[in-house]
Amino acid sequence: MVRRLLRMAAVAALLITSASASGQELAQVPIIDAPQGTPGLGAGIRISGQPYSSKSTKTDLVPLYLYQGKYLFAEGTKFGAHLLPKQKTVSLDLLIRYNFSQLKPEDDAYFAGIEERKQTVQGGISGSVQGGWGKLKLEYVTDLLDRHNGQEANLSYRYKYQFGNWALSPFITGIWLDDKITDYYYGVSAAEALPDRPAYKPGAAFNFGWGVNSSYHLSDNIFLFGNIGSIGYDSTITRSPLTEENTTYTAFLGAGYLFGDNLSHPRVGYPSENNLSWRVSYGYQAANNIFPRVMAGEIEKSNVADTNLAGFTVGRLFQEGQRVQFWGKLAAYRHLEEPLQKDFWSFNFYMMAIGKGYVPWSEQLAFRYGFGLGFSYAQQVPIAEQFKQESKGENTNRFLNYLEFMVDFPVDRFIKSKWTKNCFLGMTIAHRSGIFATSDILGSVAGGADWVNLSYECVR
Repeated sequence: MVRRLLRMAAVAALLITSASASGQELAQVPIIDAPQGTPGLGAGIRISGQPYSSKSTKTDLVPLYLYQGKYLFAEGTKFGAHLLPKQKTVSLDLLIRYNFSQLKPEDDAYFAGIEERKQTVQGGISGSVQGGWGKLKLEYVTDLLDRHNGQEANLSYRYKYQFGNWALSPFITGIWLDDKITDYYYGVSAAEALPDRPAYKPGAAFNFGWGVNSSYHLSDNIFLFGNIGSIGYDSTITRSPLTEENTTYTAFLGAGYLFGDNLSHPRVGYPSENNLSWRVSYGYQAANNIFPRVMAGEIEKSNVADTNLAGFTVGRLFQEGQRVQFWGKLAAYRHLEEPLQKDFWSFNFYMMAIGKGYVPWSEQLAFRYGFGLGFSYAQQVPIAEQFKQESKGENTNRFLNYLEFMVDFPVDRFIKSKWTKNCFLGMTIAHRSGIFATSDILGSVAGGADWVNLSYECVR
């Protein structure tokens, strides 16, 4: 069933070029045709040329958060909802996607005096039709963060060749950008103008791109992908004093893992009805970083950011083996940070591998241990992260990577009751970080924060 993943293309898991949304087609990963309810995790390296005056090549680590549901989907940095029942020929989706387009004045002395052109989030609608002749797709999106308030449309065609576990998918794409987008990223205002950098106001542009996407399934769960492509820019962009390149080339390489008991893995251990969980937790801001000090047992409370964390987590069992279970989890944390700042919420989606330890020479469960990986979005930046980053003179971000470590013990070994059956008391360590400033989508943050929590979880 999972090998059918290669029969359809993921639509723009993330953006590859830093100049426009032209990397949408270049960035697909094998997830869109997964059976309903399939989650996955992965990572990719994007290597992209710059259209601006800087000659440097941008290299960026991109975490991939993947999910294909009946109504909702996540494809890297693109999230949305299916408006039509999932079918092979026609699709219609609402979508929100991250746009990596940016210009940082510090990248080149030539840009001194130029205002930073920031990345943004776009939202809109996507429709496609496909058959034996290939796939035709149209997307229309607008700026959601009031960075440029521009509109963009992408029309693409691709055809896929299947060779066993291999798939090759060449494509062509046309990208229309209105004058608000081109003016924001390529215009030069009167205040920014210099003798060698005259004022410039571009009009709407139409860029043309092409490329080839490839993927290979090492197994039903593990896939590799390697994509390469190019974008040619409209003359209204290439005439800008900020650009030098008429064409840029981009590559995207990575791997991922798809979870789910729809794969060729037998279910053992818990009976099939015990595949949901809930957890409550409460904890405090840790003084030290998770690696290596918290993991070494140094779990002192922070003296700088004396705050607390209350949470509720729900989970679903996606895959179970004899040694490890894989759970998908969604956690809502209330950050109790007054009077340092107002209390707020953060939301965390992650996959967690949970192992089991047994009493020697028996089948009695003694404890569980786990490791989780996903993403975290906070309504505002936790105060501990603000303090840490400010002390280093570095930036913060509300959207970061999320790690969780857990160890707990079965309560019904000590208290026999229907209320304690399949319930566990233990400790969890929650961690937000930017993966050592290697990822644009995580705000190029180098650092994070940690919380130590007492938790009570039940599996039903």
